[in-house]
Amino acid sequence: VKENVFFFKQKSAYELKECEWSSDVCSSDLFAALSIYMHVEEERNNAFPTQYAMSRGFQADPQRQRKVLAGSVPLLKKSIGYFPLDADSRHMLGDTYVRMAQMENAPYLLGKAKEQLERAAELNPLSPYVYQSLATAYWIDGNKNRNPEMFQKALDAELRASENFPVNPEYHRKLAQIYRSLGMKERAQEHAQLAKELQEYFKTS
Repeated sequence: VKENVFFFKQKSAYELKECEWSSDVCSSDLFAALSIYMHVEEERNNAFPTQYAMSRGFQADPQRQRKVLAGSVPLLKKSIGYFPLDADSRHMLGDTYVRMAQMENAPYLLGKAKEQLERAAELNPLSPYVYQSLATAYWIDGNKNRNPEMFQKALDAELRASENFPVNPEYHRKLAQIYRSLGMKERAQEHAQLAKELQEYFKTS
């Protein structure tokens, strides 16, 4: 089943001394990490227009997307080096690997993607976006390697995404697709109907 995505030696944070958290060096590191993250986020947003933007005439440029993705990897690694507990940078790095794995047909990147996304989920277990990306990584991996265990992990991750943001119809659509692919037609129909009902009230920009 093919699913599309719509998606140095660093000091461990646990090794940081208490004084370092309140020092100017720590503050500058946090600022540097945030600056890098915001820069990468802006570049990605410009390269990957939303469905709404595309409906207004914006076109995606695959060549530019590949360039932005490749360039964001070292920057996000640097950001994580400044602040290892940043779930957002780890999520974006994991999602970058997922996109690159698909665009470049490079399934070996899925291992790196899962590593970053699983750590992001540990750091921020309430984020629906992390679990959405993690579900996508598991699902693609399951298809590439014919591994049923990955399909179950994809389902579990998508359920967590839906639990963390229950009114988002997109997560229920994804659940419907997964259940349908797994042969669970009744569950698929339930989430498909729920997604349809929620879409009437859910608006995205």
